Amino acid sequence: MSQMANCDSPLEAAANKLLGSQPTADSRQFRTRKSPENQSRATVVYGWRSTRRGVSGEPIADRERIRSALSAVSCRLLATCGVVCILAASVPAARAEESVLASATEAERTLWEDLDKEKYVKARDEADAVLANNPDSFIGNWAMAIVHHDELSNHARALFFLKRAEEILAKKYGNPPERHRKALIEEYEILSEMDENQAALLVLDRYDALYAPKFDERRVWPLFKLGRIDEARRMTDRLMKSDDWNARMRGYNGRLALESEANHRAAAYRFAIDGIAATGERSCVLFGNAADTATTMFRLREAEELALKAVKAPERDCPQGEYNRLAQLYLMMGEFQKSLSAIESLKKTKLEKRYRAHYGLNARILTADLAYALGRVEDAERMAVELQRLPERTGMVSGSKSKERLARTVRTYVALDARANLLAERRSYRPWLDPKVMSADAMGVALAKIEASQILIQLAADGALQDVVRPNLTTVWTWQVGSLTSVLGSGVMRSAISAGRALDREQAVAASYFDALEAEVVWRGGEFGVAAALCGKALAGLPKEEALLHWRAQAIYADSMWRLGWSDVARPHYREVLQKFPSILRILDLRVPVTFAADGTALAKRALERLRGSRRFDESNSPLRVQVNSDKGGLTVCLLDENGYQFSCTTTDKVDE
Repeated sequence: MSQMANCDSPLEAAANKLLGSQPTADSRQFRTRKSPENQSRATVVYGWRSTRRGVSGEPIADRERIRSALSAVSCRLLATCGVVCILAASVPAARAEESVLASATEAERTLWEDLDKEKYVKARDEADAVLANNPDSFIGNWAMAIVHHDELSNHARALFFLKRAEEILAKKYGNPPERHRKALIEEYEILSEMDENQAALLVLDRYDALYAPKFDERRVWPLFKLGRIDEARRMTDRLMKSDDWNARMRGYNGRLALESEANHRAAAYRFAIDGIAATGERSCVLFGNAADTATTMFRLREAEELALKAVKAPERDCPQGEYNRLAQLYLMMGEFQKSLSAIESLKKTKLEKRYRAHYGLNARILTADLAYALGRVEDAERMAVELQRLPERTGMVSGSKSKERLARTVRTYVALDARANLLAERRSYRPWLDPKVMSADAMGVALAKIEASQILIQLAADGALQDVVRPNLTTVWTWQVGSLTSVLGSGVMRSAISAGRALDREQAVAASYFDALEAEVVWRGGEFGVAAALCGKALAGLPKEEALLHWRAQAIYADSMWRLGWSDVARPHYREVLQKFPSILRILDLRVPVTFAADGTALAKRALERLRGSRRFDESNSPLRVQVNSDKGGLTVCLLDENGYQFSCTTTDKVDE
């Protein structure tokens, strides 16, 4: 070890010269492109990522790896082969390409050049032509593997062509080391992204048996996902002590993912913050994942700061610039405009095609969640149902397919529930023969709700509920979890809450989250006094940044106090909810106590009588007023407070008689 450490100046200079004047020649980076790795939460959205091959060009992590590898190899060989061996370090990659290209046809050479330039659409057509003429073309099969992996995200077809290419490489070229290395790593990456972790480990075994240095840092993820936690932890312990920046970053990132998936909030946060310091505050991935761990520790402003640092981090080892995390955080905080802006930035962020299957849906997921929060339930339902039908892509996230399915199903169910409430609301103030009342839409929504409910019941029976009930641990929004009560029942929910309180007893602030959730459970059961007491505790203890959960609890508190006869206590809470988060009233199917008034015209009076039948309003002695006016055949309906403040208004140009 000491000899390697002392073998520096002329060899290090040679390595620096090589790196400074040549494209990256690392045997592990056979195609230069941006390459993030495994994510977890935010899968979202939301995830635990680390670099796959570094950023395009000559990433610092790979430069350090190459420099270290060259130095180590040179030190070992210096005694027997002298300086000539040092210079030979740059030769194998070129020879590997020559051995493949020596017998290539003109068409294969053109294909090779276009593949190298990442002209994948053109390369696919060229590869089709090459394979039609010669099915045993290595270049043709290799190109099809790359195109299907990088351009089309068709992993099964990519694996098929890659296996064929490997057979040809061995039979026709004798497995030239540099090209064989590249094939093995490509196979590992495809299998890893497919969540075929046992097969991915077997590929690494083949690699490590033939080549050095070993690929230990790539083992953490498949070991972890196969449940071999102790092995993965030991691996991260070694990697975190590495002198290699990339290995060190992967070690910390893998460890915080392990701790997070084990629901060890404090440990995950500690490894994230320590990892940022140990890697020189350079990694976008570590900053982004640290933001997630800060969220699990209920430090939302700190999470925002970390996510903003991720956006500006010098190492761009994250696929989407972390705008997805910012959009999530701003939505939780009730800062809807900021959330929308972050989603727009996310959409504008260039995402390599090979990652679109994994991350390309993030913007759509967040748009669906934002639409739901803003009360655009028809859009939210449509997008949620579309997302539910897509296959789960969990190869690059730490969560399991069952967790991803749970998050999607909750999103679908709550959107369907809100849509059902909207349709029921429309039926309550429209004539029964109105086509919008008699449509089959309501039946379709009801049937879809039943289907989603059955999936949720099964997933809960399989043990998924406990993690969801514990606040800010999963990709299921904490402010939506209360809706599961109508599916799973109050007994199941209260049992899960009780267990969650015990598990999170070391996090004092978590008690307020559980109070808010339990308040909704008992409120749905008609225990309004208990609900009011729990809401009072929750509202006093919740972080102010946890806005949507706060306003949801506030709506339940207002309804409970109104039902208990404490109207003066309820009024200011109704006002704040109507100002900040009015859509929660439909989500919870709450009635708002109001008085009704019209301007005296016949049209306004008829409209007023219809609105009196609405299930969204409860006519009572309330300072809140629904005012209906008509003008030139049109109607204006406003919700006002006693001072004339307009919570909302809607106008129609003309109403059919």
